[in-house]
Amino acid sequence: MRGKTGDNTLVYVYLLAFVVLIVLLPVLVELSRKPMNDAARAGAEGHFAKLPSGTTYYEWHGPANGPVAVLVHGLSTPSFVWKAITPRLVKMGFRVLSYDHYGRGFSDRTKNQQSAEFFCNVLNELLEDQGVKERFSLFGYSMGGGVVTAYAARFPERLNHLTLIAPAGLKHDLGGFTAWVVGMPVLGDWMYTVLGGRQFRKGIEAEAAGLPVEIKDVHALQLRELEYRGYLPSMLSSMRHLLDGPLEREHKAIEKSGVPTLAIWGETDEVIPISGKDSMAALNPSAMQVSVEGAPHSLPYTHSQSVEDAFKRLLEKTNSDN
Repeated sequence: MRGKTGDNTLVYVYLLAFVVLIVLLPVLVELSRKPMNDAARAGAEGHFAKLPSGTTYYEWHGPANGPVAVLVHGLSTPSFVWKAITPRLVKMGFRVLSYDHYGRGFSDRTKNQQSAEFFCNVLNELLEDQGVKERFSLFGYSMGGGVVTAYAARFPERLNHLTLIAPAGLKHDLGGFTAWVVGMPVLGDWMYTVLGGRQFRKGIEAEAAGLPVEIKDVHALQLRELEYRGYLPSMLSSMRHLLDGPLEREHKAIEKSGVPTLAIWGETDEVIPISGKDSMAALNPSAMQVSVEGAPHSLPYTHSQSVEDAFKRLLEKTNSDN
């Protein structure tokens, strides 16, 4: 009997150890990744701002006296996503500011809920830190399109122009797995931390087999993000607290404010479908809209010329209207 009891106890111990391991697996996975610290930031080309919300990585490009353009990146790819568009804006005479959201690139990993309010506050903190007092042109790509839509609705008096590139906030499709984890607290966190990297890698590898890109090693740089702690949790927070609902009210507010708005859509975009164009037309009929033939979701680094051409049209229209 004693031997049998001892065997049962050992089984329970193993079972308990297995359960504990499963529960702690996301923590262990995160700890296996590298921290975003001074060593990780050693090769950064830009600068760091110590903001109330945390340390934010940013870059300035272009003439010091040029009109300011602020570029806001999307869910997964940090500010290097703008490397093909930035020189085009600089050539047009703009002074260009780009930065990394928290949890991406070289910026801090914070535990704040990444809501529209949070992203707008961070942008205002950065603008104040950098002494940007004048009106500026605001660009947002993908999730960044949702961020700048929220910002433009709240602070229209600060903007000269608003450009939305494959913008979130109307319709999007992040895939069945992602949709499931977003809607499932606790268990969804576990699944995304443990398995989200695999899903992300598959998506990047599929994209890399498609169109030629205009940013050197862009896919390798995107995959490098998985090496650092806080990357997947930050994306999950953004999906839950910013991408969890439409921005219809914000688009209506932008229409009412009169901010000159441009929306650029990729005709083959499977993440932000071009059907969002019809929603935009209903909410903000004054917005200029452009569809780019054959363009997927990766417009900023596959079709930067089309983005430049569309923005020039917005400037011409704005100048003629004035």
